[in-house]
Amino acid sequence: MGSVKRLSVAVVVNYLRSVDAKGHVTMQPLTADKLDQVNQLVKDAMGYDAKRGDSVNVVNSAFSTEIDPNANLPWWRTPDMIALAKQIATYAGIGLVALVLYFMMVRPAFRRAFPPPEPVVASLPSPDEPMLLDGLPVQEKTVVTEEDEESSMLTSEHEKRRYERHLDYARNIARQDPKIVATVVKSWVSDER
Repeated sequence: MGSVKRLSVAVVVNYLRSVDAKGHVTMQPLTADKLDQVNQLVKDAMGYDAKRGDSVNVVNSAFSTEIDPNANLPWWRTPDMIALAKQIATYAGIGLVALVLYFMMVRPAFRRAFPPPEPVVASLPSPDEPMLLDGLPVQEKTVVTEEDEESSMLTSEHEKRRYERHLDYARNIARQDPKIVATVVKSWVSDER
């Protein structure tokens, strides 16, 4: 069986990281007391024996670490957020250009190619045409033949009586409430303009 003749141990301990009240990070070397504690801990862990000629070397040194230059920047000024904002601005610009093209070119082209149907306007009767009280024109009479002359006379008499009844009704309304008649005449006059 082999035996251990001598142990040589070297340990490098990093500086302590400390943060001040403003949030700035600094690296500071260990104190002599702490360095002695680390030295004793290493000796205990390795089974140090001075008779054997073991050696322990504990050194305090700053490890080479890359310091993040963006550590003290606000979140909205970090490179990742700036890249994200550029990407969002690119998509928003593309969307804006698409909307402008649609409203300035595509939509007018579609309106010219497919015009909306013309609205149907009800033709107003001529002033010479007789009208009923509800504002509808009187139905046109059919052509009367000699055979239907007698029935047409009865129909014309019936129409006369009906017209006179409507006229009497309109006169009664005008006597009872002249404001209604004034409103109707006013709307007729404004419609003719």
